[in-house]
Amino acid sequence: MPELHEYELIISQGKRPLWKSAVAAVLFTMVLYKCYELSLVILQHGLVNEVRRSIVNGLAGIGYCLAAGIYLTRLVTILVDVDTNRLITRSQFGPFSFDRQKIAPDFEYIAIYIDANGEYQSSLWYKGNRHMKLFGFGNDADAALKFAQHVSDRLNIDILDKRVKGESKWIDYQPATSQNQMNLT
Repeated sequence: MPELHEYELIISQGKRPLWKSAVAAVLFTMVLYKCYELSLVILQHGLVNEVRRSIVNGLAGIGYCLAAGIYLTRLVTILVDVDTNRLITRSQFGPFSFDRQKIAPDFEYIAIYIDANGEYQSSLWYKGNRHMKLFGFGNDADAALKFAQHVSDRLNIDILDKRVKGESKWIDYQPATSQNQMNLT
């Protein structure tokens, strides 16, 4: 796995909220308990026809709890490497991670806008009128603009500023100078 500093742009979800970790822990505990219950039923009654239906229902419950737990523990990081023209989506589930690589599309612009809930969002638009949602900023318009400027600088693309409903303006890409270089840590 290449080092993170080799990529032009790294977009990460950051840390997982505590409530997601707590709910996932409860779900994984339920999976272990249901596995224990099923093993007791199988040991006591065997695989007779009357027990098979409860075994199938138990396995379905295990599957749902496991899927929900994995979903809640997943963190996604998007890595863009313009030099090799790669877009890598790294999904991490606790200590396990896997990468999905594909050819990076031709990025056209980054848009910052207000969603239906009145929160600032950002989307990276690329060829064919397609986009990927990047990040939400809550009510912090300045953070949204700063993030868009950072992405614009890294990918050499323009910004579509739609922070005010009904108004949209283009901010042309200008290479960052040493004075306006951003530090997003």
